[in-house]
Amino acid sequence: ATYCDTCGAQVSPETGMPHPEYGGVPDSTGKATAALAYLGILFFLPLVVQPVTPYGKFHANQGLILLLFSIVASVALSILTGILAFIPIIGWLAIVIAWPAFSIITFVLMVIGIINGATGKTAPLPLIGRLFTFIR
Repeated sequence: ATYCDTCGAQVSPETGMPHPEYGGVPDSTGKATAALAYLGILFFLPLVVQPVTPYGKFHANQGLILLLFSIVASVALSILTGILAFIPIIGWLAIVIAWPAFSIITFVLMVIGIINGATGKTAPLPLIGRLFTFIR
């Protein structure tokens, strides 16, 4: 038997879904809109196309978390690198290392979300996926 890494519930062999409340395997429209939810402002798309499905709400919430993370972290990183820019070596390192690292992390989280949405999985995003639930 296979178990969910998030809650410990047994994964259904028929649906592959760890949480029965997500209504089983979503259709292709649900998977496509869930995948698109991770592309910035398109997080709301599953709520428009299939507003009552918990699967769509889950991925809309994860997409919103990713969008807010990228905005907040970008602003914080801009302020930090702006302050550190006046310190010769540290400022250069902050710009050369921090921005690419932030971009790579954000891109990887986006790709993970798109893959999860497109394949019918309901796994939260690593690091940030369990922080908030805005859409219930």
